[in-house]
Amino acid sequence: MASQTSIIESFSHDFLSSHSSSSYVRVGRQDYPVTLERGCSTSVDFMPSSPRQRVLRSLMVLWHPPDAPWVKLNTDGAFSSATLEAGEGGLVRGTDGGLLRAFCSPLDASSSFKAELMALIRGLEMAMEFSTHIWIELDSAALVTLLTSGQPGSAVFRHHMALIRRMKSQRQVRFSHIYREGNRAADFLASRGVQTPTMTYYDSVSAPRYLKALVRMDQLGYPNFRFRCRDVD
Repeated sequence: MASQTSIIESFSHDFLSSHSSSSYVRVGRQDYPVTLERGCSTSVDFMPSSPRQRVLRSLMVLWHPPDAPWVKLNTDGAFSSATLEAGEGGLVRGTDGGLLRAFCSPLDASSSFKAELMALIRGLEMAMEFSTHIWIELDSAALVTLLTSGQPGSAVFRHHMALIRRMKSQRQVRFSHIYREGNRAADFLASRGVQTPTMTYYDSVSAPRYLKALVRMDQLGYPNFRFRCRDVD
């Protein structure tokens, strides 16, 4: 089979007398547009032309406050496979969206899923101090599915799942999933937990300035956006 260069050179020979021409050359099973200019070398676009296009789509993600008498708990876990460091974080908010309490801490965890589980347990313990009705919102769809399925999960996590079930039995609890873009406050705390030497609690006064800003943005209904690329005809 002739090389791509020799195919292009033989194809261009018939067009050198014209000022400019446009056509296609077949390489393998794909046609490529060829543009020839007098006195210039052949220019070939090797990006295959296709009726399908990549389109960037956006999804608005909003955090919603709970209705009385509920409080809302958002937690998150962080784990680095490169450094094997892990952290947890979470926060409880009231019906006005204001911060009641938050936490962050380093973790001894071997996976991001375990970090998510441990963060939930810590957060649930904290939320139980504020209300008998707790709305738990997580950005881990796998964990939300497991918690709502009633299944015990893998043997590695059954102790954690049993502990969560015991705590749930003492309160009215519901679960929901939110995309990571809408869980920025908990994500910030989990990342901070990786860098924090010990367990740290915050209230509305002692919270870091950045956390206060994230809480306020959620409180005011500022949207977050999730972007994804999709192929369309």
